[in-house]
Amino acid sequence: MPAPTVPTAADVKPLRTFLFNNTFSDEEIERSTTYGADAVILDLEDACVPFPEERRRQCRARVRRYFDGLDGTQKTSFFARVRGVQTGYLMTDVADIISPHLSGILLPKVTGPESIHGADAVLSGLEVQAGLPMGTLTIIPLLETAQAVRLSYEVVTASPRVRYMGGMNSEFGDHFQALGYKWSPESTESLYFLEKVLCDVRAAGMAYPISGMWMGSGSDTEGVRRFAQMLRDMGYRGMFVGPNPDYVGVVNDVFTPQPDEIAYWQQLVDLVDQAERAEAAQQEGINFGSPDDALGTVVHASIWESAKLALKWARDLGVVD
Repeated sequence: MPAPTVPTAADVKPLRTFLFNNTFSDEEIERSTTYGADAVILDLEDACVPFPEERRRQCRARVRRYFDGLDGTQKTSFFARVRGVQTGYLMTDVADIISPHLSGILLPKVTGPESIHGADAVLSGLEVQAGLPMGTLTIIPLLETAQAVRLSYEVVTASPRVRYMGGMNSEFGDHFQALGYKWSPESTESLYFLEKVLCDVRAAGMAYPISGMWMGSGSDTEGVRRFAQMLRDMGYRGMFVGPNPDYVGVVNDVFTPQPDEIAYWQQLVDLVDQAERAEAAQQEGINFGSPDDALGTVVHASIWESAKLALKWARDLGVVD
């Protein structure tokens, strides 16, 4: 049985934008990669109502044709939102589209770690049948129930397949049913569970947590920018985008370190390196100045480590070498 040869949640690449995309036509699927999103979510769960089984089958067939036509040079990562374990259709949805080009699945209606355990078992069997290393497919749990939010740490640690996760929100969907809140553009009603889940995924060692999408107007560019900035300030490193693909550029910009930030982080690292060189020179009897002279101020070790971590984020995004 092949051993997993896949990254963990601690060393996956950052994905800033996950663009939801319908699978109702070949053209829609092909167009999904033209908006600049880091990842595309091909929706096979509840893309419309009603969504009869025959139409689902047609959508899965389109996704399969699209994957079969890829040559592996595309930069976009592909995920599929499929039906949950409890529906009995998870295996059907994934079996029809599994491919080396499929990065993973969005697992809806998660209730706790048992949902992840069930999905993990199904995916392992399908990977073996498809000739893929076990553990290839990522699971992104969708925390759409109060129980899932309460157990978010247990969910994220239920399987090494869980490499991206975070707090979600919705205007009048599953979260309203679970919590009864009224959505607002300021998202004050969502702050607790956005931060609670973020703390849980960080405690589990996840490098690049993601969050739910902007639920406001489809033409409110400033609204989505404010929301994305709030998420980034919390500590998230990406988010879902939809239904307006024009938001992709805005969200990518927010979750990309800017040149002045990178310069500041690099300066902190350089200052400490300079101070260490000065101290080493003094120990060899060379008058190169003291560490304080080199720094001009005191840089705490934790700040130095934070600067290195922030630079790693920029490197993983390809913003700096």
